[in-house]
Order: sequence, then structure tokens, then C-alpha cells
Amino acid sequence: MALAGANLAEIEAACERMSVGVGQQREEAEQYLMGIRNSPEALAIGKAIIETSNVDSACFQAACMLKEAILRDWSKLTHAHRQELKGQLLQYVIQRNATMKPFVRSQILQLVAIIVKRGWFEEPPELFVEFTNYVQALAQEEATRAVAMFMVLALLEEFSSNSRSIVGLSWEFHHKSQQRFHQEGHLKLFFSLLLSLLSASIDNLRAVQADIQNVTLPGAPLAWLSPCIAAVNHMLSWDFTDAEAKGGVLGSLKSGRGDVITPGVAWRDIFMQPSTIDLIYSCFAVCRHHQMLGHALRQCLVDLAAIRGDVFPDDAARQAYFQHSLRSVLQLVGTEQHEHEFVDVSLILLRLVTNFKAGVFLRSASAPESLDRICNFTCMLMQRERSEDISTQEALDHLFEMWSSLTLALHGPKVEVTLRQSVGLYTAKLFRTFLEKCLRDAAQEVEDWTQEDDDHEDRSVLEERLTALGCIARLAAEDACELLASTIQERISALQNIIETQKPIQEAEAGLVLEQLHWLLRLAGHLLADEGEGEVPYIPQCMGSLSLQAEAEQRADPVEKLINTVVQLVQLEDVARKAGRGELLSPLVAQYSTWFFSRWAQTYLLPESSDLAPISNHLRRLYGPGPGAESVLSFVIGRALSNLQHWAHEDEVVTATALLLLSLAGRKPVARLLLPMQGWAHLS
Repeated sequence: MALAGANLAEIEAACERMSVGVGQQREEAEQYLMGIRNSPEALAIGKAIIETSNVDSACFQAACMLKEAILRDWSKLTHAHRQELKGQLLQYVIQRNATMKPFVRSQILQLVAIIVKRGWFEEPPELFVEFTNYVQALAQEEATRAVAMFMVLALLEEFSSNSRSIVGLSWEFHHKSQQRFHQEGHLKLFFSLLLSLLSASIDNLRAVQADIQNVTLPGAPLAWLSPCIAAVNHMLSWDFTDAEAKGGVLGSLKSGRGDVITPGVAWRDIFMQPSTIDLIYSCFAVCRHHQMLGHALRQCLVDLAAIRGDVFPDDAARQAYFQHSLRSVLQLVGTEQHEHEFVDVSLILLRLVTNFKAGVFLRSASAPESLDRICNFTCMLMQRERSEDISTQEALDHLFEMWSSLTLALHGPKVEVTLRQSVGLYTAKLFRTFLEKCLRDAAQEVEDWTQEDDDHEDRSVLEERLTALGCIARLAAEDACELLASTIQERISALQNIIETQKPIQEAEAGLVLEQLHWLLRLAGHLLADEGEGEVPYIPQCMGSLSLQAEAEQRADPVEKLINTVVQLVQLEDVARKAGRGELLSPLVAQYSTWFFSRWAQTYLLPESSDLAPISNHLRRLYGPGPGAESVLSFVIGRALSNLQHWAHEDEVVTATALLLLSLAGRKPVARLLLPMQGWAHLS
């Protein structure tokens, strides 16, 4: 149906008002266009607008109009009519791609993808094959390659998305379409096509690397690169759930990226080729400074690190893939990096360690060099100024989780002592760097307070990070205990000297020491013990082994030394209070020393023993049944009474004290010792 000039102008004006208008003007335009979209002639009018109009908003609305009309009148259209319309729309995009607005092109190509998907189960299979062959042919020609890439991207979005852009059809239809797209090899076909295009162009990309921002703009020679990389990124985020169980068939509809990707046996010939990883890393090297392309390619690299399952024919292939991936990502660590790369590089390392066997990696010949570079990278992030930016914090979370996985793989009686010791050198360095970071952050906290920053919030390390560091540090438990004990003792000695000599002290100086002590207490608690939820936890194996070793060698027990240092710190509170040095008292220190004893007492007081968590006779004498446990319990109850007397106005201290008493009373063996104690009677 041809449109009269007046009608076209009226429709274009309504589309413009719909696009930029407000209030009643927009509502009137919307009602006018809705009338056209609901009319029996909507299909003909939409085609006519696209064929004749040069107004972007009108072409966009025409594509929306065609989408509704085609789906509404689907059964009335013949196969030939649908194919003709699909071809006309694609040719329209090809002819005007250089000047077409992205939102118009996206809407029209989505319509083409919808026509393909809607007719897939009704029309002869050769029609779809013919269409994919046509798209591949377009991709081989430089003039039409960009359109081909956008068409592939539209197909991926239509077949993989759970948005169900085809309204009125069942979930099963979308699910079967997604399955078939993968099962019949179309997903893999397009993936191979895109990789071949990137591979054939990599030398040209390197030649224009300095000008990558401009040569990939719309209308530029490499305009196809952006949609091509976006499509590769989209394919790697495909939901391959149940692919292995069903011979490579797709699972349920799902959006978002997974921690594990299982493409199945059908993809072996692609992912088992080192050239696939090399190609994506090469593309990233070229596009590294292009914000959008660099981000998409980093996402691809993250996904490649998450591949698992029977895509690997055997352990040798799995290990070869891991080693090649690790070498590739460590090349990024060794070059100049930007903040926006930290998160993805750290996530790649995390996925490689968690998705592959950590023990095999740790015993490989390349492990020492790799661990050294990862350790230096982790320390570099911790040493950044305040480490306040979100990217650094998130990257550290990934790295700490990775190191935790490595250290957990080294616990157990069958692990070689030499291997544990060699990795312990790196974890000791990490813990020392983290402790230094906590001390620096504490200094900054005090500075913020002196500036009277009303919006100041505690931006220091999260509790989860402390838990991870406690686990990591246990691999070199003696070094960590000695370091914490000496660092706390230095500050105790400084405070004792101030009290004994009656020296005045600046508020900021006192605040710094107390703020640092608060973090040292938290670190000590996470190092020595695990949180007790439900069953009473055992003394961590590394701590028990360290105490046994010290006992066997007839030397001072580092575990006891750290615990006694904390006791000495708590006792210093009473000394400062008696000396009238209120500036040396801190509710934060009181809160976390109470938290420390609550966490510690659940594990070390009347300790449980097992084959995996042996206890030295020394610790048993100190904290086991008899005078040792009674003395410790009397001390802890005394601290609780002191808190309730002197810190009653501090809600956090009172809460920590209540939790301490609750944890003690919740253990029957401890409760039996509590009942006859005078201090417990005072509490009741």
C-alpha cells in the first residue's frame, strides 16, 4: 500500500512527538500511532514507511508496527510472503547501514530474527539453512560484514534470551528454539565464523591498534569488529546447562553469566585448540584501550577460564588447557594495567584455580613462578593508596578467595611438608602485606576523624576478607602468630610507657594506636579460630600442629604467645583506667577483645580433639579440664563484668559481651563450670 505524502508527513510528525514530546502532546501522538498499529493495514503501512521515510523515529515505529502485525497475522501470511518480507528488511539495512541509527537497525534486525524464530518449526528446514548461508556470505564481504555481525547478534539475543520477545507463545516454544539452535550446530557454526574473521584480520588490527577507537566507528573500515566481539561474548555466556548429560544439548533458559561453563563434547575441536585462547588474548591486546571492546574481550577471557566438563577428553588435556590459560593471563599481570582490568584478571585467576585441580597446579614445574607473580599482583593491589576504589576491592576479594582455595587444598596429612612450606612463603608475604595495609588504613581512619568528616564511614576491610586472610595465613601459622604478637606487643609497650611516665599524648596519636589495635585483634581472632555456628568447632589443624611441633621441640608455643599477648592488652585497660588515662581507652578495642574471647573460647576452652585436629598436651593443660579451664573462665567472666560496669553506655560493647556470655552458657561442659562461680552469680 502506497502512502500519500500528507499521510506520511502526519505519521512522521506523530513519531517525532512520540519520541521527544511530553504531556498531552505525547499522549495524542501515542494514541494516533496506536490506532495505525491496530488497524488491518498496519503491515502494509509499516512496509511503506520503511521504504519511503527518512525520519529515524518513523522507521523505528514502523519496525515496531511490523513486529506486532506479523505476529498477529502470522497464520494469514504465506511462507513466500514471510520470506519476502524478511529479505526486504535485511536488504533495507544493508543499503542504509552507513547512515542508519543504531536503535533503528537494532529494531529491524530483531524483527528479522523474530520472523526466523517464529517460523522455524513450521517452515521447511532448508529455509533456515539458506538464511544462515546468506548471513555467512554477507560476512565474507567487507561491504556487508558489519550487517552480518549485527544480524548474528540479533539471532543470538532472540534465541538465547528469556525475554520472550515473541508474545503469546509458550515457554516451551522458546526453550525448544534455544535447544535446537545449539543442538543442530548453528551456535557453533556462527562461533567458528566469527573466530575465523577475527583470525584473518588480526594482523590488520595490530597495524591500526593506535587508532582502534576511530577505525571501529560506524561507517569505518572495521565497524564490524564491535558487533563481532559482542557476538562472541554473547555466545560464551550461553547457558550450556545439562550440555554434558544430554550430549551437548542446551538446558533451561537463563540469563547472566555462570561460574562454570560446560559446552560438552561437541565443542572439543574449538576449545581444545590453543589458538582459540591465543586469538582472544591477541584481540584484547589490540583493543585493550578501547573501553567497550576491551571490556567485552575481558568477559570472554573470564568465560574461557570457566570451561569445565567432558569438553576435555582426559586429564592431560585439562591440565594443558589450564597451564596455557594461566600463562596467558599472567602475561597481563606482567604488563602495565589499568584499574578497570583488575577485577577481570583476578576473576580469571580465581576461576582457573577453582575450576581445575589446585593440587595438580601446585605440584607443576611452573607453580613457583606463577605463584610469585600472583602474589606480587595481590600485594600490589593491597599497597594501593587506601584501596578505596570499587575495582580494587572487588579484585582483592577474588584473589583472596583464590588463595583460600589454594591453601585449603594443602591441608591434610597426605600433603607434602615441603609443598606446604613453599606455598607458605607466599601466604606469609600476603599476610604481612595485609597487616601493613590494616595499619595504614587505621592511620587514615584517624585522619578522617580529625577532619570531622560527618559522612565518614568505616571503609576498611570487610569481615569476609578477614576470614579469608585468617585461612590464608594459617599455611604459615608460626610466622603469622609471631608477627601479630610482636605487632600488638609493640603497641602495648608504647601505651605502658605512656602510663608509667605519665607522658601527655595527642588525641590523634592515641586514636591511631587504639584503631590499629582493634584491627590487630580482629586479625588475631580470625587466625586462631573459626566461627562456631551449630557444633563446637575444633582448633584449626594448622594451629594444633604448630603447638604440637613447639611442644616436641621444647620451645615456646607461638599460639599461646599470641593468646597471652591479647590477654595482656585487655589487662592494660584496667591499668589505664586506674591511672586516669581515659584517652587510652577505646570502646572499639573493648568490643573486639570481647569478640576475640568469644570466638577463641568456643574452640580452645575445653577443646575437642580428633584425628584431624590434634591438641598438644600443653594446650590441654592450659585450657582443658581442671585448673586451667577454671582460671581462663574466671578471667573471661571478669572481663564481662568489667564491660557491663564501665561500657554500659556503648551498645556495641554490651552486645559483644552478651554474645560472649551466651556462647559460654550454650556449651554444657562450660556451663557446668560457670554455675558455681561467684562472678557468674554476680551476672545473674
